[in-house]
Amino acid sequence: MAALSYKAKSTLLPDFTVAEGLFVTVEDGVITNIGSRPLGRTVDLGDAILMPGLVNAHTHLEFSLCEAPIGQPQMSFAEWVGQVIAYRINEFTDDPMRIYRAIEAGIAESVNAGVTSIG
Repeated sequence: MAALSYKAKSTLLPDFTVAEGLFVTVEDGVITNIGSRPLGRTVDLGDAILMPGLVNAHTHLEFSLCEAPIGQPQMSFAEWVGQVIAYRINEFTDDPMRIYRAIEAGIAESVNAGVTSIG
């Protein structure tokens, strides 16, 4: 696959510094160059920051369709877990496909927020 260079106003570098005016070149899904000149076709992303994808190491995608957080701040952990279990029973027993729709919605929301990996 041909090289594709992305340009944005700012780039977050591997040492966590931010630089401006750089091109990030990708070939076959791998970053092959970060430099001041493009290699191959260029995609200008405008006033954006190029950065690595985010990792969400702990998530519960099945809650993605919740209209509000489960529980209240003053609840004990045991009370909260009881409400979580009740939510799962109420939401997923009658319509088992709802959990898949919730997970799909959570994945879409994650991708939109820059998450590339979920634990």
